[in-house]
Amino acid sequence: MQLATEKLEKTRTTARKLKYKRLDIKHRYGIKDKGMEERIMGSIRDIIKQEKDFDDQRLLLHLPQKLKRDIMLSICKSLFEKEPTLRKASEDRYLRHLICDSLKPVYLNEDTYIIRQGEVLDKMLFLNQGTCAPFQPKTKMELGVLRKVTSMEKSS
Repeated sequence: MQLATEKLEKTRTTARKLKYKRLDIKHRYGIKDKGMEERIMGSIRDIIKQEKDFDDQRLLLHLPQKLKRDIMLSICKSLFEKEPTLRKASEDRYLRHLICDSLKPVYLNEDTYIIRQGEVLDKMLFLNQGTCAPFQPKTKMELGVLRKVTSMEKSS
């Protein structure tokens, strides 16, 4: 009896986790394709069935490589269309896959510096969620000014 109760509770917990994950996937990654959502949920279901612990905040780390690429393509699709420099890449499938394979998701905490003035930037950054604002101190002794950002172009 106790074994059956434990098994039922475990099944309910798994179902709750899956329901939560489905909502989180739609919100975080903006996945609108029902087929991709089902593939992601199937992979998560397999991970949960294997009783592997996984970091639900960094879901992409645990998914198969092909599925990761498809998710990145989905996320970057609008970026490729909006950004003039990358518009040409959106036409070339090989180049698009190459770019998506080299993208690495990074999660930053609130009030984190992405890059400071004078630091060398050795990578390209694409922000797809959250708010980013430049902060320019007037002098070392004065407080800085925080401005609202609509696009991350070079500011004067």
